[in-house]
Amino acid sequence: MRNFLMNWNYRKHATAVSGFYLGLAVLGNAFFGKKVPSDEKSMSPITVCKQMTNKQHIFNGILTFFYSIDMTLSFFLLSYWKKQYK
Repeated sequence: MRNFLMNWNYRKHATAVSGFYLGLAVLGNAFFGKKVPSDEKSMSPITVCKQMTNKQHIFNGILTFFYSIDMTLSFFLLSYWKKQYK
């Protein structure tokens, strides 16, 4: 366990957690979303956000909240464990 924690850094953790939450966001938005119009390539991100359903807005807000909490707590825990094991 000690070797794992010594080799594990915040960059690796951020990559792993971001990939996990990105996968959740893709699946959740596909599940809660509605059919995308055919002129998807010409739409700007602002119009895409305006066309999102209320469930998608709530789901994305919850995901953003948990992502920010997860990254903040993991930063402090990893820095604490690094100091403790050195």
